Amino acid sequence: MHVGSDKPLVHQWTLNGYTYPFVLCTNVAALPHPKPSPIERGPADARDTRRHDMLSSALVAKPGDLLIFFQADPQRSSPESLRGLVGVYRVVGDLYSSNQDLVLNTPSNFKLPVETSPYLLHGVCPLCNTPYSNLKQCGQGHDLPVNGDCPEYILNLRLNVEPEILFKFPVPDESVYADFLSLGNCLADTLVWTGRHDNAMGAGKGSSVRILLPEEALRILRLLANFPGQEIIDQPSCLNPQHAQPLPISNPDGSPIEEMVFVKSGGKVLIGLHDMLETAFSLQVRDPCSKVRVLLDKRLSSSDLYCEYVSPEYPIGYTGNEIDYVLVYRSKSNPAQRHVVIVEFKRDFGEVQSGVFQLWFYIPWVVQVFSGCLPCFGDAEIHIHPLVVFTGFSTSGSRQRNRTVDVPCPTSLSMKRLDGKKVTCQVHEYSFWECVPTNMPQ
Repeated sequence: MHVGSDKPLVHQWTLNGYTYPFVLCTNVAALPHPKPSPIERGPADARDTRRHDMLSSALVAKPGDLLIFFQADPQRSSPESLRGLVGVYRVVGDLYSSNQDLVLNTPSNFKLPVETSPYLLHGVCPLCNTPYSNLKQCGQGHDLPVNGDCPEYILNLRLNVEPEILFKFPVPDESVYADFLSLGNCLADTLVWTGRHDNAMGAGKGSSVRILLPEEALRILRLLANFPGQEIIDQPSCLNPQHAQPLPISNPDGSPIEEMVFVKSGGKVLIGLHDMLETAFSLQVRDPCSKVRVLLDKRLSSSDLYCEYVSPEYPIGYTGNEIDYVLVYRSKSNPAQRHVVIVEFKRDFGEVQSGVFQLWFYIPWVVQVFSGCLPCFGDAEIHIHPLVVFTGFSTSGSRQRNRTVDVPCPTSLSMKRLDGKKVTCQVHEYSFWECVPTNMPQ
């Protein structure tokens, strides 16, 4: 029996007043390509979570998905450039790398974020040609180019989009995250959790790329449509499409991004980072015929289910904790039932026990967050499927034998939410996947 087909996802990317105009005028959404960390510094410094957090989330986007933008720091004061969420665009291609500059000239019906024209969004640093950057410097430490007093960002990761429905005014994030008024629709009367704390936790704590639950996306769309004085931009937004020839996204050594990076040092084999597993997961998780999806669907083994949501780095709690990966399946015959696969990735078997405890700790939160809209359809029911994925070798270079781990027994529990709604939960048996990279050095 096979799990049913996927549904389109709704993504939320963070841009600002300098970069959102490029979406409006070129139909290209762009992100910085975070700098890789040198693996030669050793296992403690080899983790490069920012790069693979970004890649694992952005790579999930596929043609047919929707994209909403959070416009942070609009840079100029006008009603159209208020801080908040705006869109909506449809994805028309896969994520790619591009060394090409995007050029923004002053059109007759659009105001540039700067006074001078043209205004550039760079594919690589014009001084050293590195594709890597953050919002302050390129990957080699050069300051961003400037246009007058305004920065010209280096954003190497690109996604081609087309307007689906364009709202003139953004809905303020205060309304999205702090307004609990009913919108007159049970499905839309839910808490928007995803992205809530990304811009409140300080540098390095949030994410520029998130994936919204269906009910969260519905609430945001209704807030956009009901914003006072809202207008729909009915003219074609793409004034100068600049879809570049895509380049593959690869590791610093040129190997495919799904391959793990290793180095031998002092007789030990050091893994680049287990976060690469998340990226490899994202490259397969939207393809029902991929090895990852076949194994996941076999784990659930029901033709009554379809995959409605996928998210790397799903936020848990207020302090920046995250579940490494979440997949949500929905029952066709009983829409009040969700099956949630929660995944922890670990460097080797020695870390598996901690992964078991982490997933067990997440269960109450998972029940609360993912049951949000279920009472609209009947008695809410959550099935949780914990999964720990680990690489099949130890950091000492030898495979570990006689491996045992303490695992909680499957259990049932019931919770009552603040709104008085009851949610029943079934925690299923843990699963463990061992990943043995084909390119692992001997």
